[in-house]
Amino acid sequence: MGNYNIFSLILKASQKLNILLLRAIKIAIVSCFGITILLCLCQVIFRYLLRFPLFWAEEIMRLFFVWVIYIGISLCFYEKSHIVVSFVYERFPSKVKAGLQIFIYVLNILFLLLMVLLGFKIIWFVGGQILPATGVPVYLLYLSYPVAGLMALIFIVGSLIDRKKKECS
Repeated sequence: MGNYNIFSLILKASQKLNILLLRAIKIAIVSCFGITILLCLCQVIFRYLLRFPLFWAEEIMRLFFVWVIYIGISLCFYEKSHIVVSFVYERFPSKVKAGLQIFIYVLNILFLLLMVLLGFKIIWFVGGQILPATGVPVYLLYLSYPVAGLMALIFIVGSLIDRKKKECS
């Protein structure tokens, strides 16, 4: 009975963490994408109508666009909306499908751990470099790799916990 209570607490904590993280991700994606669109619009107006290009806008747009893409990757892990080859998967018997699903989870976890570790290695490598037009540190661009990887890992662990809950029910 004690194991069930611990599992129940872990499940509730995981669900709350997933909900909070999901809200933060959606706000970040909308904000970053909105800023990117506004900067692009301002850049066009300033360059072609006012003949005064915003020299820093491209770097900032690139920074926000990279963050939108990588945060979007973690959102796709939550929604399980990544591309899959379902016609191959559907041909397997259900026992094989269960094992294959666990294998896919393990591969995803290994890939994301690698993404996080190599992301931090890239951040270390770029060190004190700055973007030339804005002076923004280059590591802010590459910080999106490990952050998105960690968020996706949290969602995968949450999926595994949900899967275990369904098996126990």
